[in-house]
Amino acid sequence: MGRGMNGQALLVGVGAIVLRDGLVLLGRRIGSHGAGTWALPGGHLEFGESVAECAAREVREEAGLELEAIGPGPYTSDVFASEGKHYITLFVVAQSSSGHPVVCEPDKCAGWQWFLWSALPQPLFQPLATLHASGFVPGQSAQQALVSFAAAEARDAEELAALRIDAMRESLERIGRFDPTRARERFLSGFAPADTRHIVVAGARVGFVVVKRQNSGLLLDHFYVRPTWQGRGIGSAVLARVFGRADAERLDIRVSALRGSASNRFYTRHGFERVEQSEFDNHYVRTCQNAP
Repeated sequence: MGRGMNGQALLVGVGAIVLRDGLVLLGRRIGSHGAGTWALPGGHLEFGESVAECAAREVREEAGLELEAIGPGPYTSDVFASEGKHYITLFVVAQSSSGHPVVCEPDKCAGWQWFLWSALPQPLFQPLATLHASGFVPGQSAQQALVSFAAAEARDAEELAALRIDAMRESLERIGRFDPTRARERFLSGFAPADTRHIVVAGARVGFVVVKRQNSGLLLDHFYVRPTWQGRGIGSAVLARVFGRADAERLDIRVSALRGSASNRFYTRHGFERVEQSEFDNHYVRTCQNAP
């Protein structure tokens, strides 16, 4: 632990993302900073202890569970200004396949429960809130974890229209419907920056996605990855984020794909079901996985 001139403390904590059957273990904190919030099991890193050892010890001491397949996760930096504390929290991702979590420290935890990562309870303990807001999803591949979003602006319209044309060219040429002027005009006429996000990998804009609220669900209106960036798991990572939002809001997702396009296989592989077919397009729905 380090201390500043005014007594502020810099501390290193460890948070354990404990997974079982697609759910993550959280406890409601009591009796310490963050009381009333939901948090992962974890605690302070002790001298001479590895991060994995700390995570295993804390989970055993707090919830009576044993961890398996402990792997490194990201970290967060959070300042608790009112308490004069600055925490660097190192996360691990692990499995726990047996046993029931028990409250081993009743002065610190009111109880343990399992939750979907896409539908965590509120409020969250600050380090977990920071991690969740970053878009991190446990179990993603290293490539998927590098994918992030950036807000689009009105001035991006022409760039995105050109990207769409480039991504669709092969499929449209195959059926004799490639018309770049028409494709550009159609995109620009419905462009909504508030619903549009750039897909960013290692600082490079590699595609974009447009998700709109429509009736009682979400419409995946546009989703394109530059051809040179396809086949790297980026599309799956983006869908995971969209699915997380849909499940958290308990909404179905609709999407359409050009008949004969490889995107049809992509959507069905990720759980979409075809519900309608028109002259040129297939129409799909992905049902919410967090129904009440």
